[in-house]
Amino acid sequence: MRQVPDKTNLLVQNLQEDLLRAQEGKEANHGTVWQMQVVRSIDRNSAEFCSERIGVLDHTNGMVVDTSLYRALVRLIRKAENFIYIETQYFVGSDMAWSQEQNAGARNVVPLEIAQRVVEKIQAGEAFRVYVVVPMIPEAGVKDPITVSLIKTLLHYQFLTIQMMYKRIGEALREAGSDLHPTDYLVFLCLGKKESQERVREALGGQKLRKGSEEWEWRQKSRFLIYVHSKMAIADDTHIILGSANFHERSLNGTRDTEVAVSARQIVLNKNNSEGVAVSDGEVAMFRKRLWAEHTCGLSETEEPLQNPSSLRAIRRIKDLGDESWKCFLHGKPNEESKNRFLTYPLQVTKEGKVQPKSEMPTIPDFDIPVEGSKWILPIKPVL
Repeated sequence: MRQVPDKTNLLVQNLQEDLLRAQEGKEANHGTVWQMQVVRSIDRNSAEFCSERIGVLDHTNGMVVDTSLYRALVRLIRKAENFIYIETQYFVGSDMAWSQEQNAGARNVVPLEIAQRVVEKIQAGEAFRVYVVVPMIPEAGVKDPITVSLIKTLLHYQFLTIQMMYKRIGEALREAGSDLHPTDYLVFLCLGKKESQERVREALGGQKLRKGSEEWEWRQKSRFLIYVHSKMAIADDTHIILGSANFHERSLNGTRDTEVAVSARQIVLNKNNSEGVAVSDGEVAMFRKRLWAEHTCGLSETEEPLQNPSSLRAIRRIKDLGDESWKCFLHGKPNEESKNRFLTYPLQVTKEGKVQPKSEMPTIPDFDIPVEGSKWILPIKPVL
């Protein structure tokens, strides 16, 4: 790279596998080793590539582009066997498969790959679950009209993305003659919290607020949405991709935002398998379990259905927790507190895979923003 021009020869570009093989015979404690690879979204405007590796990189409009991060995500999805857990600030893509606006500029196929992986598992009669955690509002600045217009557009494109995924899953279930619901395979979640008035008063430490002020009004509600800013994907508690890239075109295109992530998994080396066996109860699993413990306020550590994320009981229990949280978030008594942070994303999904806003929640609570967003109305095209 330009910052370290004397070390460009050390850059390892992505070929078929995004994980480097562990060195033969090299074993760590308990016989496990890490396989890791740094993956990126970057082009020659921001980096200098080793001339020997240019041939294996992508080329866009005559420009050399490293899209190893994008390819690593696609590979993680395709190789997932039991479940995928995602946290991301933005979730937009695969516009070529949307019901409308198919030239919006969101060409990455990550959402389509997820839907296709679910469809394959339905056709094979195998269990498979996908959990996607996104923020209810993807941007700050809800008082600025232009930012609000952008938020509505992002939500609109996210809605079209989700709509496309559930439609395909619904069709696959119908063709398979299954009685299961699309949300038994794919669930979208956000995060929020309802605090008691007593806790709010303690936090204020006796501070008095002017009645009618904005801060006073928020304190009276004693509830707030929790922003999601992490960017990661975990498959089967064995493989993780964690970094700076969101699940949208700007992060995955390679010629736009510069992003970096690490793709990693733990394996056990043995004489019978030179490539090693993935560890499903190692550090990746521990990390995911800690996240769930945080989001469920510890319930995931004590409730038996939540021990296996790939099970039908697990995804249904997560949905139940999310629905229960909404009841407290919207209608909780002054000193009532939410028992977990998960909120089901407020969209109604039918058994056929049709998606629409919930009739009782057409807009995001406390904000005049439609849950399904709205089309961009300004003359300048939005940046996805």
